[in-house]
Amino acid sequence: MNNGVFIPIEIMQREYTSKLLLSVELIKRGMPVIIGHKSSVFKLALESKEPGILFYKSSKNKAFETLIKKKFGIVAQDEEAGIVYKHFEDFYKFRHSLGLIGKLNLFFTWGKDEYSFLTKKFDKNIVKNYGALRSCFWGDFGKKLYQKKINILNKKFGNYILIVSNFPTYNSYVGKNKLKELQVNFRGYDPNQPDLLHNNEKKIFNQYVKLAKILSKQLNKTVIIRPHPGESLKGWK
Repeated sequence: MNNGVFIPIEIMQREYTSKLLLSVELIKRGMPVIIGHKSSVFKLALESKEPGILFYKSSKNKAFETLIKKKFGIVAQDEEAGIVYKHFEDFYKFRHSLGLIGKLNLFFTWGKDEYSFLTKKFDKNIVKNYGALRSCFWGDFGKKLYQKKINILNKKFGNYILIVSNFPTYNSYVGKNKLKELQVNFRGYDPNQPDLLHNNEKKIFNQYVKLAKILSKQLNKTVIIRPHPGESLKGWK
């Protein structure tokens, strides 16, 4: 008997629906679930008198070592898939937390590229290619769930094109210098690495701007930009 599955949520808009779906499926199978904001869920896990399972992302977290000592199982999936990188290896080098996979009990990959690369570095019994939680909503199931919102947006914007961006290193709302300071001090990045990331994202960001203009003119459709929560709206405007 264990104390159930602890599911911390870092960014509500990004993770809540998919992790709620996981929670429902676990409860159906008789597993207790503790889901909520990450600070509260970690606190409850650390206070737990019985071992459980923590489902988070492969991230350096001070609580991990304590929970492992409490006999917790630690399973994870990265919230980002690195799909903007031509080769997954480049994403792996940037995403330092992926180097911690060997300390986990299980790590779930999004797809074959990620799985193929990671199984060459880590135990195949740890790395499992089960797909991403959020991909459950990419088909008919998601369309049915979000139909009401889809109708509202279609009524408001017509036949629009949505562009989702993720450029918080170049287009950060805290500014380049402050972001570099945070990444070096709190993420342990090489002092030169944020500059490389900044310049790389700048190129892609400008390509996105050109893409939005081309789509709008050639197809005569409204283009909607949905920035990353860490991005500056001013930069897009």
